[in-house]
Amino acid sequence: MKELPDSVSNLKHLRYLNLCWTSIKKLPETIGSLCNLQTLLLSECKDLSELPATLSRLINLRHLDITGTKIKSMSLHLGKLKDLQTLGGAFVLDKHTGRNIVELKGFQQLRGTLHISGLHNIVHAKDALEAKMGDKKHLSEVTLKWDGCGDDSQKDNAVLRNLQPHTNLEVLTIERYGGTTFPSWLGDDSFNNLVSLRLEDCRYCFSMPPLGQLPFLKRLEIEGLNGVELVGSEFYGEAKPAFRSLEYLRFQWMQEWQEWSFTGRIGGEGGDFPNLRELSVKFCPKLTGKLQLDCFPRLELLTLWSVNIESLASSQECDECHIELPCLRELQTMNCRNLIGFVGGGVLLAPKLTVLSMFGCKNLWSLPEEMHISLPSARFIHIENCEEFEWFPRESELLSLRQLRMSECAHFLGFRNGGRLMVPKLTSLKFCRCEKLRTLPEEMLISLPCLQSLSIQECKEFEAFPEECNLPSLENLKILDCPNFVGFPHGGLHAPNLTKIDMRECEKLRSLPADMHSLVPSLEFLSISYCPELESFPEGGLPAKLELLKIGGCKKLIANRMQWGLQRLTSLRRLGVGFFECEDVVESFPEEGLLPATLTSLSVSGILDLKVIDGNELRHLISLEKFRIFFCPQLQRLPDEGLPTSLSLLEIWDCNLLTPRCQRETGEDWPKIAHIPNIIIDQKKI
Repeated sequence: MKELPDSVSNLKHLRYLNLCWTSIKKLPETIGSLCNLQTLLLSECKDLSELPATLSRLINLRHLDITGTKIKSMSLHLGKLKDLQTLGGAFVLDKHTGRNIVELKGFQQLRGTLHISGLHNIVHAKDALEAKMGDKKHLSEVTLKWDGCGDDSQKDNAVLRNLQPHTNLEVLTIERYGGTTFPSWLGDDSFNNLVSLRLEDCRYCFSMPPLGQLPFLKRLEIEGLNGVELVGSEFYGEAKPAFRSLEYLRFQWMQEWQEWSFTGRIGGEGGDFPNLRELSVKFCPKLTGKLQLDCFPRLELLTLWSVNIESLASSQECDECHIELPCLRELQTMNCRNLIGFVGGGVLLAPKLTVLSMFGCKNLWSLPEEMHISLPSARFIHIENCEEFEWFPRESELLSLRQLRMSECAHFLGFRNGGRLMVPKLTSLKFCRCEKLRTLPEEMLISLPCLQSLSIQECKEFEAFPEECNLPSLENLKILDCPNFVGFPHGGLHAPNLTKIDMRECEKLRSLPADMHSLVPSLEFLSISYCPELESFPEGGLPAKLELLKIGGCKKLIANRMQWGLQRLTSLRRLGVGFFECEDVVESFPEEGLLPATLTSLSVSGILDLKVIDGNELRHLISLEKFRIFFCPQLQRLPDEGLPTSLSLLEIWDCNLLTPRCQRETGEDWPKIAHIPNIIIDQKKI
């Protein structure tokens, strides 16, 4: 629907009109004749930009929703709608209608939510007083929004002062306020129903209101108060304790904030923040010093992003003061470049902590000592881009740990105390771009009995696994771009449940684990690429359960392909061979006896001299369903014998001589492939 006919005025008894999500651009002036209309819903009418002047005649209207429209100003005399109970969307004031704020005086029955935007367009601050916001006792949520320009801070101060809401208010948001201070009513303890407060982009305010006095405030969000340099006594007010009901506190984008001082009332019944559960401080680049964590005795989640505090500290001035956070479940730090750790060598005692994530802490060199005592419930630890991080503590016993990830820690050497890492429940271990890491913990069978996934990526100095390498629960092994990795223990890799191995760009790798057929009997997926020194598979061949094999860019291994023994792999279904960087000349493929009859998928790529596909060798692949040929520029034609009739997919890519011969109906090789249901050439289905 794009328009409402004028004849709508004939519906004299209409009480409910829903035009939501329509393409209507304007309402007819005749809508003012619907004197019995009680509900008018216009939400998400994206093209609707104004309301008719006659809307003020709908004296029985109780519910109006203009959420998601383009309406930029409200109709004159809208205050005549004295029975209006809900207004969805913003009460908008533009530069021509700032005086219309007085229309709110008539909305004495308004309840629920009221959003007022364009408050900077009010010309006279006394008009805001006439809105009678303090009389609207049924409102539970109010949003007050300026444009943030701050051209007339004194006027903005007076406007906000005059818009003081009723003390029944539960949720308050103030956005882009241009004043330099907040009015005295904000933070007054008479607002004993206020549970949520958000101050956003009030960038000219240079001090905090006394929000600690709000007795039942549970959620506080402060964002973009760029004029504030100190959060101190004025923030807490006269209440003792301050913020006694607060559960969630967030500071964000406070560009000039330098110091957070505390009152000294710590813990116990008289301490500030006695019920705080979540604390988040993000993008406050000038905030320095120590964060006194014991000021938050019930803290469950702590998030610190892009702040410059130096340490997580105790309020007590002593050496090795422990910080007790008995409820803390998750600790996240990101880009806290000056964070060293825990002040004075102290220990964070967090018996319920399950998640520890520390990213971009350039000066962090270790984790708390005695982690096995202080963090007994830690399940996930992720350390990333901490350049100075070198070691785990001497006693690295984390009996509850499930996942450990180390990424971009250039100086990380490994594990102290002889290389022991006691994590009996660890299931996932990942090292990425830890350039000085050379080996893994000793006695892996004892320390890692539950490990299921092991990934080592871009660790330039990683050389080998320890000699005692027993991983009874390992299922997935990935070693990528480790140019100094030589190989596995002489006794082989004991991993009876390992199903997947992925190895890439290990330039010095000369051999796979010995006795794979017996020590890795469950292997199903094996991918090896760009390992130029690898010559052959281990003696005894590959495990019999292998289903997928990918070999690419391994020139010595591919040169010995006739010794792979694929015919013995009765479970092999998918095979991919990439001849990239190989030196031998191959004009015909596959060779006699190379491929097992069990294959359902075959991919061949990078054979630069290939001219002929041997049709006789393909004919015995009676189960082959998918055949892919990539980057074979000299391949001239498909075999005269045709391709297996079992094929359901043929894909050809970057084979310049072959491509025109396979075009539908016109290509010379089209009769050979016409029976195949799905044919893709150069990524286009034909």
